Amino acid sequence: MGTVEVGTVGGIRMQVDATRGGKILIQRRTIWYVTTDIEADWDLRESGFRYQPQGDVPLDVLVRFDLPEKEYPAMVGSITANPVVNAISYVCDARPGIRETQGLPMLVPVFAS
Repeated sequence: MGTVEVGTVGGIRMQVDATRGGKILIQRRTIWYVTTDIEADWDLRESGFRYQPQGDVPLDVLVRFDLPEKEYPAMVGSITANPVVNAISYVCDARPGIRETQGLPMLVPVFAS
């Protein structure tokens, strides 16, 4: 997808915690990287999403993108853009000024045919 020069960022990790009473109930970590050769110990996977719900039946579910690595560039743009596109109507309906995610309703995808 391009050249990453030495000394620049090759990965980013974002984390959102949903808490109740000071206890984390849901944790979502998103990691975008251009190489697995990074200094941080981020437990990188080849692709996809990992879910680990705990409860009566604790699960460890890995959802992979089932396509060749060379086809990733054509697919990942839509994954990155989807949350932003789904926010358009909320942002347009908001009062003028700078908006932050926490000031918008929960983003719910709208599927069109």
